[in-house]
Amino acid sequence: MLDLRSQYGVAFCAIHHKHRQDGTLGSVQWEAFCDTIMLLSRSPNGERFVKTVQRAGADMESSRLERDENTGQITIVESKLMSDQRAAEQRILRYASMLDDRQQEKSWPGIADASTPSGDQPSMGS
Repeated sequence: MLDLRSQYGVAFCAIHHKHRQDGTLGSVQWEAFCDTIMLLSRSPNGERFVKTVQRAGADMESSRLERDENTGQITIVESKLMSDQRAAEQRILRYASMLDDRQQEKSWPGIADASTPSGDQPSMGS
């Protein structure tokens, strides 16, 4: 393939599945003749990511992809680092909200209980 690529100035695109450690499955010869390896992955919550491994030059960091349902266009939205940070922030906010709700339940056990020490409603005529 390298000879054909050099002789005719053509590009080859080979599609191959990967193993769990983000590398190509099988022989490393696949990687030996590639200028760019593009790795697509999916997170447990369904987000899709792309990254590249370059023979020369800087690799593209893992980035989150989104697909427009109307046009089918796929765009890079943000880096995986930012996506992971945003997800962590959302988990922290949900946890803090849950703790806040529990604290309010302890502070405000009920209107009747809070109106007098005994829990009885105060009388209006006294």
